[in-house]
Amino acid sequence: MLDDGTSGMWAIKRSSGICIVQDPNQAEYPDMPLSVINNMDVDYVSELHLRHLSPDCRTTTQECRIGH
Repeated sequence: MLDDGTSGMWAIKRSSGICIVQDPNQAEYPDMPLSVINNMDVDYVSELHLRHLSPDCRTTTQECRIGH
């Protein structure tokens, strides 16, 4: 199992950052947020609301902006 997301979250937490993961019940790949949840203290588990993403982010891998 790849754990890049978990490794990244460890780095964020070590730098006093906040750990937010998508609700695994909504994730296309639930193992990704579950890996973080099962391996570290998560600050928030959140639902993803597509209305908060710019239209380009909904269907492509282009750079995304939250709330624009």
